[in-house]
Amino acid sequence: MLENPVAYYADADSELLGQLRAPALAEDLERLTGLTVERRAEGVALVDTSGKLSDIRFPGGGTVAQAALLLAARISAAAQRPGRHALELLPAPTAAERLAARALRIDAALPTRGLVAELAEPDQEPVNEESAYEAPGDEGRVPGETRYPFVTDSWLRGGLKEITAEYGAGFATDLRGDPDRLLGQVLDLLAAMSLIARVDGGALVLPLLARYRGVTARVKTRTAAQPTSQTALFADDTVTDTAKEPTP
Repeated sequence: MLENPVAYYADADSELLGQLRAPALAEDLERLTGLTVERRAEGVALVDTSGKLSDIRFPGGGTVAQAALLLAARISAAAQRPGRHALELLPAPTAAERLAARALRIDAALPTRGLVAELAEPDQEPVNEESAYEAPGDEGRVPGETRYPFVTDSWLRGGLKEITAEYGAGFATDLRGDPDRLLGQVLDLLAAMSLIARVDGGALVLPLLARYRGVTARVKTRTAAQPTSQTALFADDTVTDTAKEPTP
């Protein structure tokens, strides 16, 4: 809980799950850190509104953070659609699988010499790359596996395109002109905050993303009396690290 934005119960084994659900853990963390512990049906999170203990502040300022907040609101709204408009549900990679995938990306950037070259010999056990949508082998699958709404890459690109068209005047010029780079950075930020899980072909909507449902924004232009006319984007829910909860 200290090292991650949220600890999802679905990622925990039975022994850890009991500890996460215990009231004593939340009380100890609040006492030791001074932060607020949020306990929901899906997991437990520490909320750092001061930003003193967090390396990433979200919501935050800047083009990537603002675009991520607005895209999060659209994704969350799409995840709530019922009936035939409902998103497909898929199982998410576990926390261990996400860590392994991150390690593979890091290893792929290392030079292939020395020890790394030895580890890459052909007789090495092949890496299992099936973790995005299903665990290897049906026999290991737990009944009632948690599944999450899936949004495709094309949907995400379209959503960001609409956001840029509406609020792009407040975005940095270089990112506004490179939508693919902006989308990549936006999704990286949302994944780092455990709001989504990136998978082949798109992203899975994780429960914490519902916190940012209903976020709105406005484009505010400086007065003409300024030497140069500049435009900035302001999200209405960025004054603290938590967005307003929707009204039932």
